[in-house]
Amino acid sequence: MIDLKNVAPEEVKDVKKEVDKAAIDKAASIDPEIVGAMSDKIELVATLADPSKPDKMMRKNKKTGKQQEHVIGSIVGYSFKALDDIEVPDVNTTLFYKSDLMDFNEEEKNNKRQVKKGETFNLTHFETAKLLSTPEYNGDVLGGKFKAVIAYQKPSGTPKKRPDGRIALPMAYLRAAEKGTSIRDLKQLNVIDVERAEVNGKVKITGRKVKAGFEKWAPLAQARAVTPNMIKTQSGLKENVLNFASLLD
Repeated sequence: MIDLKNVAPEEVKDVKKEVDKAAIDKAASIDPEIVGAMSDKIELVATLADPSKPDKMMRKNKKTGKQQEHVIGSIVGYSFKALDDIEVPDVNTTLFYKSDLMDFNEEEKNNKRQVKKGETFNLTHFETAKLLSTPEYNGDVLGGKFKAVIAYQKPSGTPKKRPDGRIALPMAYLRAAEKGTSIRDLKQLNVIDVERAEVNGKVKITGRKVKAGFEKWAPLAQARAVTPNMIKTQSGLKENVLNFASLLD
């Protein structure tokens, strides 16, 4: 329990300007003994990648000292190893996942599964945030050699909405916790297979297929991101008929 009795009023006022009241209420109820208690029980072993979307950046070559292009697949999740028996989120994505990597199935958002010590498990960005945003992990992955910390994208402008009308979650991702290390240097596991062929003199993607064991990432195998309008159009119903019928459900 956090003791706020000896905190100066002006300090409390400053905190309330920066932190949502709900977060303050939650912080005040946390037992300090559990904070971070599980952060060394998991190890980050690899990033999950979409090889159809290369992530390019210029980096200094440690041997030559020169800048060179570094290319990896876009990170779409993380692979961990359990260093103890633990419980982790088990939440599927929806059809709209390709356009929102923080997408999740609302009805399953609190689902969990057991993972035995020594087993590896894969999590989406949402599942990773769900796990590490608990007091027991406090945003850290401290097991094993590579240390990581979760970061959250600061929302800007008008909040984006999910197709179901709810406010979209800010992007959450892992970054290296120690200087001189980079999340980009970890091994990558591709969640989809990509077929390429030469078309009119240019190499283009001609097919995508989700890999076994990575079914949660299946929407990434679609050629285009699914939108609510696409679903309405494919139904064949007139929009006014569909809108009224939905009111009767």
